Amino acid sequence: MAMMRVVSGLLALPDGRILMGQRRRNKLRPSLYELPGGKVEPGERDETALAREWREELGVEIRVVGGPLA
Repeated sequence: MAMMRVVSGLLALPDGRILMGQRRRNKLRPSLYELPGGKVEPGERDETALAREWREELGVEIRVVGGPLA
C-alpha cells in the first residue's frame, strides 16, 4: 500500500473549544469526529495544502501559524 501525506489543522478558541467535523454516515469510519484537512498534493507544501483543504471543505481562508505537532 502506498503512503500518502495528509495534513489537518486545529482551531482552538480562548474558551477551550476546538473546531471539529463529524464524518458523513456514507463515508469510511462514519460519524467519527475529525479535524479539517486532507491530502497533500505532489510538490505542495504542507501549509499550502492545509489552507487549500480548509478553503475547499469549509469555505474559509486561513493563515497557518505554528508547526507540526507530530
